[in-house]
Amino acid sequence: MARASWRLADGLMRRWVKLSTLLFSVLASSSHAAPPILPYDTRSLGYSGWSDSVRGDIPHVGMAGAMVGLCPSFVSCLDNPAGLAMTLAHPGIQITGNVVYDGDLQEYGSALEASMVGATMSRYPWGLGLGWWEPHREGQKYRHPTTGETFHAEVMVREFHLSLGRVFLRNRLSVGLTLTLGYGRSTLNFADESAFDDTEATATGLSAGIGLQYRLPRRWILGWSYHLPSLLDPESSAPDDPGVARFHRALHVPFRLSFGAGYIPNRFFQLGFGFYYIGPVEDAAYLRDEVELGTKMNLQPRIGASYQFLDYRELDATIRLGTYLEISRSEVADSRAHFTTGFEVNPWVLTFGWGLDIAPRYRNYLVSAGIDVFDLFVKLDLLPREYHPPRAGFMPPIGRLSEDGLPRPLVEKWRERASTDILEESGKIPGRLGKKIKGVPGELKDFGGDILDVVGDGLEAVGDAVTGADEPEPSAQGKAPQAKTQPKKTPKPKKKKKKNPAPAATPGPS
Repeated sequence: MARASWRLADGLMRRWVKLSTLLFSVLASSSHAAPPILPYDTRSLGYSGWSDSVRGDIPHVGMAGAMVGLCPSFVSCLDNPAGLAMTLAHPGIQITGNVVYDGDLQEYGSALEASMVGATMSRYPWGLGLGWWEPHREGQKYRHPTTGETFHAEVMVREFHLSLGRVFLRNRLSVGLTLTLGYGRSTLNFADESAFDDTEATATGLSAGIGLQYRLPRRWILGWSYHLPSLLDPESSAPDDPGVARFHRALHVPFRLSFGAGYIPNRFFQLGFGFYYIGPVEDAAYLRDEVELGTKMNLQPRIGASYQFLDYRELDATIRLGTYLEISRSEVADSRAHFTTGFEVNPWVLTFGWGLDIAPRYRNYLVSAGIDVFDLFVKLDLLPREYHPPRAGFMPPIGRLSEDGLPRPLVEKWRERASTDILEESGKIPGRLGKKIKGVPGELKDFGGDILDVVGDGLEAVGDAVTGADEPEPSAQGKAPQAKTQPKKTPKPKKKKKKNPAPAATPGPS
């Protein structure tokens, strides 16, 4: 059964993350009597559309983004879409939020919020990913350099991804392609009594990427990916802004090149490492200043590991650790080493997680909670239960080579088992749920009156309409299928009974 985690809604997720990180932000942030002054009243450079630090979900951030040879989640498959078909073990749905404090982008006490929504699905030999995420955002309150009034300025980039992967060469090679629709936005918000009006400008642009994974013996996996640059330029439609002249400039998204390897000895342990090169951008700077980022080389080494140390039927838990070196593209900021961690625990059908990325003048806090909806449907007998390898309990062996529970392309001798067609079985859920509602005990049915029967009948009708249960399936010629007739059995010939011969006549006396 493909394992899916449905996270909380985006707004609720952000509120929870804010509440969970309030104490850290108070302790870590420096207090200011007033916002900083924006050092320009006319913008002359564009903006960077990419963050040098790692963003994403708990698996991705917890392993320092060292995912070019792996693919445990939607965000990690954005680095290398080939992993959708080769290494993706648990397809599903994800909604995740990040709360980042970055002193190199803006005042350390001002939080940056980033979010993503994604879904992954694999059906041998294909893999599919669909969703969006925010690779860059910066914005806070500033004071106007001329009037001194306070206003809020922000720029952000959001990318919508459609990714497809497929394995070739007897599951040795996987190729993935990504089509990206970029969306850039810049906003200026002034107080109600200000003489300046609020303004906003948006722009879109297309881009693409390609990724490769090649499986070596003992499940070492080489990975490589490349993503084209893009330019999100709203200047042709940007409004005139007397508050900050020419504020709505282009957002430059650089090209990205990554290569590395992953190691998957069993379903409990993963190791990844690689080098990530973020290309240069011209005529671009951060929002907080106009110090041009220039063409400084940005090659980040990354390494991370993941270990599932609990494996019980109703409880499992995983810890992740990693580190990477962020090479700053700004001449006024220093490079910094990051240390990352992530922890996830799944009791029954619930999921809880916490993650952290820490560096000088930098914090990224992640908190998640949700429900494994597929597992819940299995427990309610709305979906059939699939085969699962024997549970390993506490502290499974890390280095032991085992193919149990791994994706099909990683298994040398695949054994066909009864599998569930998720799309087909999902269409049967309303009908099955309707029968369960109609079959509740008499006390509950008396309490609910006829409402339960009406709801049950309605769900059964929906299920029948989806699955076409009331309609005969046409044959290849479009005619209703004929009833199958059993072939007539030919009667076995009866064996003839042998008659005893009459006794010979004995001669009488002469």
